[in-house]
Amino acid sequence: MEQMASELLWKKYLQKNVSPKIVISEQEIQTAFDLRTQNKGKYEYAFLEVTFLNEKPNNWEKSLKRLNNFLTLLEKGISFENLSNKFTENYRMENLNNKWILEDNINEETKLALKKMKVGDVLDFKTSEGYKLVKLNDKRFFGNEKFKYSFLHISSFDQESLNLIPKESLSCKKGSERLDTGINITKFEEILLEEMNELFKNNLNNLEQNQLSKIIEDEGKFFILKLCDRKFDEKQQLTKEDVEKQIYSKKFNQIANTLVSNLRQNINIKYFNK
Repeated sequence: MEQMASELLWKKYLQKNVSPKIVISEQEIQTAFDLRTQNKGKYEYAFLEVTFLNEKPNNWEKSLKRLNNFLTLLEKGISFENLSNKFTENYRMENLNNKWILEDNINEETKLALKKMKVGDVLDFKTSEGYKLVKLNDKRFFGNEKFKYSFLHISSFDQESLNLIPKESLSCKKGSERLDTGINITKFEEILLEEMNELFKNNLNNLEQNQLSKIIEDEGKFFILKLCDRKFDEKQQLTKEDVEKQIYSKKFNQIANTLVSNLRQNINIKYFNK
């Protein structure tokens, strides 16, 4: 009870001392709202990027040699991260924190490469300054949790039967059915990504419309996913009020954390001055 009472008093103290300091302008809300809505449906990528710069302009011989050396080490099982730690004088590694980067914020050469790649792929290409090597770790739609997915789930206990199934027979226009070969086809319509398990979520998120996934094994059963449609759920449309609440929450936490830090510092100063 004492702890609960202390927490309530602390919350009241923060509301009294932090809230009056928070100022949110209409322009700030509009800018954040525009940013969130204009990026809807665009891709975000998590990737590693290595650049092998030419030592002299228009001389790619040594940079190509360093690229091939790097690829050889990768084939031996050494990770991008370890190579970066050991050979930073030879290679320029970027995006090691593996944060999501919106496609608009990626240079055109790298973006074109990423659009051709599947998750896990490694691709190298020539640039005006040398060579570049890109590894795609993951990709997703911006705001993907707000999208509804319609897809086919094609499953069987026999992996080979999935390899032999005619791809043209997997039509999104059909409903659920069971084939003579023992393959079950189940159609799911307008399911939110956040409602799916991780296996479905990770695979569907990387498919283009009408594209098939690779064969996936799950607890002794095999299945393929085919993405039929992906559309934004209008019921979850972001409003300016939502954006204002998000800005308020962020500012409140920032000021509260600063306040706590200052209080701790003052307590320490008083303790050591005794």
